This record gives sequence, C-alpha cells and structure tokens, in this order.
Amino acid sequence: MKKGLLITILFFVTSIVSFSQSNYNDYPENLKKSIVSEDFNNNNSKWTASNTADNSANYKIKSGYLQINVPDKNKMGLQCVPIQGFNQNKNWEIETRIKYSGGSILKAFALIWGYQSANSQGYFFFIDAHGLFKIQKKDAPGSNFISYKDWSSSTFINKSDWNKLTIRKVSDKYYYFINEHFISSVPFESFYGDEVGYYCGGSLTIEADYLKVSYLDIQELITDNTTPEIIIYEPAVSSGQKITATNKQMVVKGKASGKNGIYEVTINGTDANLNANGDFQQNVKLAVGENSITVKATDTRNNTVNYSFEVTRQPEAINNDALINENPINPNEKRLALVIGNSNYGGGQTLKNSSNDANLMSATLQNLGFEVITRIDATKQKMEEAVRDFSRKLPDCNVALFYFAGHGLQVEGTNYLIPTDAKLTEKSDCKFEAIPVNFVVEEFENYPNNVNIVILDACRSNPFRSWARGGERGFKIINPTSGTIISFATAEGSTASDGTGKNGLFTEELVKQMTIPQPIESVFKKTRVQVQKRSNGGQSPQEWSQLTGDFYFKK
Repeated sequence: MKKGLLITILFFVTSIVSFSQSNYNDYPENLKKSIVSEDFNNNNSKWTASNTADNSANYKIKSGYLQINVPDKNKMGLQCVPIQGFNQNKNWEIETRIKYSGGSILKAFALIWGYQSANSQGYFFFIDAHGLFKIQKKDAPGSNFISYKDWSSSTFINKSDWNKLTIRKVSDKYYYFINEHFISSVPFESFYGDEVGYYCGGSLTIEADYLKVSYLDIQELITDNTTPEIIIYEPAVSSGQKITATNKQMVVKGKASGKNGIYEVTINGTDANLNANGDFQQNVKLAVGENSITVKATDTRNNTVNYSFEVTRQPEAINNDALINENPINPNEKRLALVIGNSNYGGGQTLKNSSNDANLMSATLQNLGFEVITRIDATKQKMEEAVRDFSRKLPDCNVALFYFAGHGLQVEGTNYLIPTDAKLTEKSDCKFEAIPVNFVVEEFENYPNNVNIVILDACRSNPFRSWARGGERGFKIINPTSGTIISFATAEGSTASDGTGKNGLFTEELVKQMTIPQPIESVFKKTRVQVQKRSNGGQSPQEWSQLTGDFYFKK
C-alpha cells in the first residue's frame, strides 16, 4: 500500500514539474517566495555606485526608477548587483518592468542574470523599441554572444511603453514571458555568477520600475493536461485517411481549440497562419506520388495533438503519352534571402519603384521557399543590422540570396549601396555613410559550396550631382567567388530604367522568369532578352557566375 502511494505521489510531483510552464498564471503571487524586491525608491543596493569605472553611461535612481543613459552610440551601459545566498537549483523567477525612454529605437536593452562581472559572463534577455527580442549568453571573456533565440519580432512588446520581462526556471528549463505572454523556452544552464541587472545599448536611455527575484513553490500547483482539438475544413478528410490530388499544392484549412488556448499550429513542421480564434490556413506543396501531411496544435501549456492524413498526387499527362514528374523545391535545400529596397532618400528625393521592386521580390522569394529578411527604406544602421542578421543565418543554409534596389554608385573602384539617411557632400563621405557591396558579397566567401546569388537593381546614378535615375558612371564589375552568381540590372557604366508601371523593368521581368521551371542561368539570360527588347536596347542586364552546381528557383 505504501509503495503504491509513493509511486502515485512521485508521478504527481513529476507531472507537476515536467509540464511546460508556458502559462504565466500558472504561478500566482501566493506561490512566490520573495528574495529580492527592488522598487528603486532609494539606492540601498548601491546601483549607481556599482560601475564607478564605467564612464560611458549615466546612472540615476530617480522618482522610483533606475535610469540608464548611454550618450555614445559605440558604448554601452551595464548595471548589476549580487543576490546574496541565491540557490539557482531551485525553481525561481526573475521579473522586471522596463521601458525605452529615448534615443535610437534600434539599440537593444536587456535583463541580465547569472552574471559574473569579473569575466563579463552571463545571460541576456534582450528587447528593443522596434518590437524585437533575443535570448543570448556570453560564456567567456571577450567572446561573442551565443544565441538561444535569435532576433525575433513579437506583437506583445510595447514599443514605447513599459514591458514586463519574466524569466522562470522550472526543473531543467528556462521559460520567457513578455507582458505575461509566453514567447520561448530553452534548457537551463548553471550560472556564471550571482549578479542580476540591466544592459543598455549606445545612444539609448532606458528606465526600470522594479526588479523582483522569487523562489517558486510547486506544492499547490495543479496541472491541466487537457489535449487541444483539431477540425479540418479543407480538404474534406479524416485523420488517417488517404486522398488523391492533381494540383501542385493544397490549401489546408481548419480550426484548433483548447481549454488553455492555442499557442501555435504547424503543418509539416512549418508555422501555419493562425488567428486569435484558432482558425488556421496554409498552402502545402505536393510532390508527385505519396505525401504525408501532419497538422500539429500546441496549447499554452505545451499540450499537443496531431492530425495526419495522406495525399497521393497524380502525375500530369502531356499529349496523352508523356508524363512530367514535377517535384517541388528540394526538401534538403534551406533557402535564405536578404531583400532591401530604398526609395525615400533624405532631402525629399524619391526613387519611383525601388520599394515596390523589393516588396515584389520578397513575395516572390517567399513563394519559392525562401526565408526572407526584408528592409524597406533602410538607414545605414538598419542595413548593417540586416546584414548581420543575414550573416548569422548563413551557416544553416545552402542557398543564399541578396537583393538590393535603390541608389548605388562607384567611387574610386568601390561599389556602394546608399542608405536612405546618407549625407554625401563629398566623395570621401561614402566610406562612412554608405555600404560597400563587398560588405555583403564577402560573407559568401565563407560558404563556397553553397549556391550564393547577388542581385543589384541599383540606379547607378551619382548622388554627388543628381538623385535622379541615370547619371554618371555605373557599378564596377565584381568578380564573384566560387559558388556565387552576381547579377546587375544593366551593363557596367550604364543606368537602369524605372519602367512605366509600379515596378522597374529589370525586377519585373526577373520575377517572371524565376517562377518558370528552368536553370538559374536561363533565368538571367531570358530576363536580359526581355529587358533589352522592352527598352529598345537601352538596358542590358549582366551577370557573372562562378556557380559550381545546378540550381532552379522552381522545378
């Protein structure tokens, strides 16, 4: 009897600590034992005195807030204090309320924990006023950050108001919340030190309202493992059933519901379009032959349910005696693209179609299976940050594409892409105000076995004299590295055409060819033919290739 009771108790406790703590309200205040409760009404914890050697930031305790201001864009501010006697192996919670108070909206700020100031090691929960968050650690003096969760957007972030950041350690996992909404979880790792505090980027001012550290009591917590439900509206198919189809893709529509709310719905591992009431929809590409489709719904407590069915796609007959086996994108390919379109330049100067071209290219690439990072009317800082994000993802990809539409020019043999905030009064300003094309292209040199694609639809005008399309010397030819193809909207020294519609002539023709099954070399060749024809020979796109394998945007 005692043995059976012990097994029951152990099972109950195990189920309590092992289920996902992804519902903020799983731990009400009566289950929290306070260790630190800092309201910043005084400086008893010596916040403003803890970084006396740091002259790059200003720290104040003012009217119940901790304020950190970093005037220099190339510096940062960091404030941490130790938690005396903290047992990191217990279940615990660290929570603060923090906000952007001025300066650059693209500079990040963070809640720090497990920090050791002597070696600059610790864990960082970043957000910014642009609506992004990131989770990282720094594990060695002078080392780069290691990401658990790279920059991701969240609608839960208040861009110009207070944000409650919560970190919970339960059993062997961290759980992260923004304004009481679950956003991520990662495995727990032991602390480097016992300090907790804040990070503030350069050209930024932030304020913290409070900081609380608590142990979590699990004894009264009751789990709810109610499984969510899935209903499929389209196609009309039951779970486990087999159906046939003739089209290259299928729309899957349905509804997910559950007592604890629905966190996400995936179809074959890809996030479906999900709205607040649980309705979801996604286009699923079908290969000729057998296809397995699995819809998975996950609620806010990590309870899941799967709904699977089989689809047999019939091959298409051609002239009654030929069959085409047209498979979708190679499932082993991971495609990544960075698309930048700059139209609205400083001083009221505007390019007609660049942003439209970038949006058209972005949508086309997404339909062709690319993960796309898109930036419209990007400043120099935004362009550099986008390139950094793109570069971080490159090691996980085998097809990478960079596209730019906007002003571009050559100065003393170097090709430059012009950000929207560039101030170019002299030629030498390009070194500081513009982005060298090689800043992107050289990233590809580290991945010669990939398919690397660079597409430059720049106006090639000289903004030292005029911001209009057309003008002085164009881009200098770039010799591509192994595994790379580089395409220009027109020949060296020439200018590109805006066209007569909402899109430029080159990009308009290029996206048409990208959606036709053919080798990439044929895509650019046929684009050149059409552009030459439509421009009466006035514009001739060019490309230089060092590709070592075959590639199709679409098969």
